[in-house]
Amino acid sequence: MLKIKLLLCFFIYGLYTQAQTFSGYGGFITDNGSKNFFPLTVSGISSNINQSFGVMGVTVNIKHNYVSDLNIFLIAPDNTVIELSSRNGGNGKNYDKCTFSNNSSNKITTAKAPFNGFYKPEGSIGVVNNDQNPNGTWKLMVMDSKLNKDSGWVINWQIIFSNSPSKLEPFISSNLPIILINTHGQSIKDEPRITSNFRIINKTGGVNKISDSSSFFNYLITIEYRGSTSQMFPKKPMGFTTVNKSLADTNVSLLGMPSEHDWVLNATYNDKTLMRDVLTYEMARRTGRYATRHRYCELFINGNYEGIYVLMEKVKRDKNRVDIAKLEPKDTTGNDLTGGYILKIDKTTGNNNGGFSLNGVYYQYDYPNGDDMQVKQKNYIQSYLSTFETILAGSNFTNPTTGWRKYADINSFIDYSIMNEISKNVDGYRLSTYLFKDKDSKGGKIKMGPIWDFNLAWNNADYNNSSDPVGWEIDVSSGLPFWWKRFRADTGYGNSYYCRWAQLRQSTLSLYNLYKFIDSTYNYLEEASYRNFQRWPVMGIYIWPNPSPLSYSMKEEADSMKSWIKKRCNWMDKELSKNCKNITACRPTVKIYSDKTSICKYQKTILFADGIGSSFKWSPSTGLSVTTGREVIASPTSTTTYKVLMKTDAGCADSAFITIKVLPLPSKNITGNTSICIGQSTKISVQSGYKTYLWTPSYGLDNTNTNSVIASPTSSQNYKISITDSLGCKDSAYVYVRINPKPDLKLVAEKDTVCNGNFTTIKASGADFYKWFPAYGLNDTSGNTVTVYPQNTKYTVVGTSTQNCKDTNDITVYVFPADSISIKATDLKICLGANTWLTAVGGSNYIWRKTKDFDGANSPMVNVSPKENTVYFLKGLNKYGCEDSASIEILVFPEIKFTVSGIDTICKNDYTTLIASGNYDYNWYPSDGLNKTYGAEVKSSPSNTTIYTITASAGNSCKDSTTFKVYVHELPNITAIALPDTVIEGQSTLIKVKGGKTYKWNPDNWLNFSNDSVISTPPVSVKYVVTGTDSNNCSNFAEVNITVNKKQTSINYLQNSSAKIYPNPVHDFINIENCKNSLIKIFDNDGKLVYIKLSDEKTTVVDIKGFSAGLYLIEIISENKSENFRIFKY
Repeated sequence: MLKIKLLLCFFIYGLYTQAQTFSGYGGFITDNGSKNFFPLTVSGISSNINQSFGVMGVTVNIKHNYVSDLNIFLIAPDNTVIELSSRNGGNGKNYDKCTFSNNSSNKITTAKAPFNGFYKPEGSIGVVNNDQNPNGTWKLMVMDSKLNKDSGWVINWQIIFSNSPSKLEPFISSNLPIILINTHGQSIKDEPRITSNFRIINKTGGVNKISDSSSFFNYLITIEYRGSTSQMFPKKPMGFTTVNKSLADTNVSLLGMPSEHDWVLNATYNDKTLMRDVLTYEMARRTGRYATRHRYCELFINGNYEGIYVLMEKVKRDKNRVDIAKLEPKDTTGNDLTGGYILKIDKTTGNNNGGFSLNGVYYQYDYPNGDDMQVKQKNYIQSYLSTFETILAGSNFTNPTTGWRKYADINSFIDYSIMNEISKNVDGYRLSTYLFKDKDSKGGKIKMGPIWDFNLAWNNADYNNSSDPVGWEIDVSSGLPFWWKRFRADTGYGNSYYCRWAQLRQSTLSLYNLYKFIDSTYNYLEEASYRNFQRWPVMGIYIWPNPSPLSYSMKEEADSMKSWIKKRCNWMDKELSKNCKNITACRPTVKIYSDKTSICKYQKTILFADGIGSSFKWSPSTGLSVTTGREVIASPTSTTTYKVLMKTDAGCADSAFITIKVLPLPSKNITGNTSICIGQSTKISVQSGYKTYLWTPSYGLDNTNTNSVIASPTSSQNYKISITDSLGCKDSAYVYVRINPKPDLKLVAEKDTVCNGNFTTIKASGADFYKWFPAYGLNDTSGNTVTVYPQNTKYTVVGTSTQNCKDTNDITVYVFPADSISIKATDLKICLGANTWLTAVGGSNYIWRKTKDFDGANSPMVNVSPKENTVYFLKGLNKYGCEDSASIEILVFPEIKFTVSGIDTICKNDYTTLIASGNYDYNWYPSDGLNKTYGAEVKSSPSNTTIYTITASAGNSCKDSTTFKVYVHELPNITAIALPDTVIEGQSTLIKVKGGKTYKWNPDNWLNFSNDSVISTPPVSVKYVVTGTDSNNCSNFAEVNITVNKKQTSINYLQNSSAKIYPNPVHDFINIENCKNSLIKIFDNDGKLVYIKLSDEKTTVVDIKGFSAGLYLIEIISENKSENFRIFKY
């Protein structure tokens, strides 16, 4: 056994190592029928799951003493709901590491609890692998369907993602007919119709497969979408017509329904029972009214599976549908004019037939089409309906001869109303409402029906109080004809309504019949429904206009509908029977239903009382589970006649009787010698004459199917005889054949494998005295029960009987192999202020002990940031469920603290010394301008302003860094220009200098300073070096050379000049002599003309106070010559 377990563990481990697993916590499962949600967060995996990578399985650990109470569902982040298991496991307990996967062939529905290992779920997990993003919240939903019985816990659960995900279940076969439509690449639309091929696979009483080509029925059809609101859903209803090759309408019989050519494929998308329409049609037909015939099928369009559809007859005039006379254009007089007509109250969407309004209600022509009707025919039906309404609104409307009954068939109106009221059809009376009239020769009165479109009935709408089982639908619906409320004023109508209701409640509309139809339909659809809701995953999702609470499976929705129907019927029973004592035409009666009126002794049968009463009393109480209520369980020990007394709140009563015949069980008295010695035989017998016998086990028997057998067991044996008589009653008995003198020694260990240091008990039976060895690990060596502290020990027990016969047996008690929990840290040594992740390795159910800087946790991974050396302790269960602990110490290095100092501003080509404080290793970056990149002190001479990053380390992984910015100022650009740079001895020149804030000259002789200009009057040629310093105290220099010529050259020049100019240098006024009748021009050093004048005087005085300091050129032009002079303005 242990070997098998270990192999399974290794298999699962090998599988999981190829997968990504996410775990979620559990909790208490409430025992009140409510839904319990256990969330699990998935993150960090592919944002798209599909048939290549997705959910492989779901593992659950649930402790519950009666698992067949549980319904378990998986809910994906996109709200797709998967039914994992619903009420499976019989009277067994626990889901122990139960993994649901569609990759398993072991069906959960056929397995027995406890569930351990891999099982195929009821739904298809592959549905969630639908290209959705799996990152988000997943939920495990668990519901205990049996109130106040057994409670339980979800211990934990997991989702497994892998490259071998659960696949979508392939369509293999169906117990429903299969319909195949081929549109040849065309899209089906709401107008116009398209021509397609239509095929049916239907093997009578067999299983249908697409490959059953021999079972095909082939038709040509024209098809389109139909409906109004229903077209907004992705699963759309369709209407189609069977045609011949010429596309002419052709009547055919489909799936046994009468031959016709107009048909409907109903989608039932927002009806999660898939049966509300069908239930209504079937009940209406059982009342004797025509309602559309229907057949369930599974539909494929162009090879794509579209789910369960209902193939139905379309409402129309036909001898097998609305059986009224055909109205032809020529029928405009007499009896021919009086019928047949079909009118409809409905939305006008898609209606091109025309109609008329009467008292605020629009009546559409359904048959004949308005375009095909003659004016007289339209006038007739309008007038007839108008007359009916006029009389109904009049004072004498209740007159049985001249009142409204003359024009309308009361029974059809009552039956129509009952079907709308019992189902509380939110569309009732105002939409999808048909009425028809046959010719006068065939009765000629208006009749209601046939009923149509009840998919929002039976508690499937969340507006107009439709989900409340209390209240009349005619009181909340608007836009309906006034007739229905007017009928209330007619006592005869009310009495007839009550009598019809009472009649139907004992037959067609009995809860017994309604429940039976719902249950049988669910069983018929169950297999195919999984495929339908895999194709259309609507469970647990609001689909307009589903009321709350939402159901998570078709079974839950069907049970919810049954519960609502019971409440609805109880309310209508009470309301309609209020005046029962005053109604003589009928009286309330009760009827008892039972699936079995003959039972074998000790068997049970359910008795179900149906009628319009509010209380039911059963007698006698013998063998009854309870004595009040509609439904009781009877288990009489002898034939008993039970009576039920039904009473209404108004005091009306009726009673009914049913006899439950109890059949005797076959005699099971066993004769023969039951104590023999080993090697002997004995004959054991029961009474002969019964139908079948079965002895079990067959060990030591010469036969197992006769009343007498020869038993030759080699050890004591307990034989069971099962007897069945001709009436099918069964009974059984046991006989123990003892083999002396050898005792039958048996050993049972409370646990065959324990955790190291734990103990278990071993119990010996089958002998009178016992001897255990070896004594190692035992608390006793002679008792029948011992306590063992094993070390993978095989214990042998010698058992002795009172006859001193001995037997030997042994048992091995194992100790789970060492599988210690450990802790891994991302870093065992960290710097102060840093953190590290601690990960628990192996096991589960972790508890981290609290420390000074850590509050403790229960998760597998924790993030810690200690401020000092700290030991962390962990407890948990290893993979065998054994408690284990581990610890780990995290070392914390001290904090690094340092500063950097030095001069932070220098001039280019200068340097500064930077010093880091503290006893650390330093690294300087970048290296630009540094004399070295390590050490506490460096010299920095960068060419540009530079931010240095200094990183300090203490010989371990801890580091800290800071920055120091050295600002570098550029050297000033000093320029010096002499204008002119050649002068005559005794003359001055202007030196313009710029680029600095202050200047120093070398030599500093012969200089006169003014702003940024210097006037030099050197006696000899000289070279000046000027050093300029800017505002940043950075310095640079420039050189200027001045050549001085001898004075003689200048004198000759001046002697040859007729004009004279003085003073020079000049500050404010300059005198020019000998310039009469001459043109005087003055140019600045850039050649720009700044002064011009034609002089008529011998001496001209020029005001130059407004001139800028500098060198200027004076040009004097006379009649026969031109002269040039340079002056310096200071």
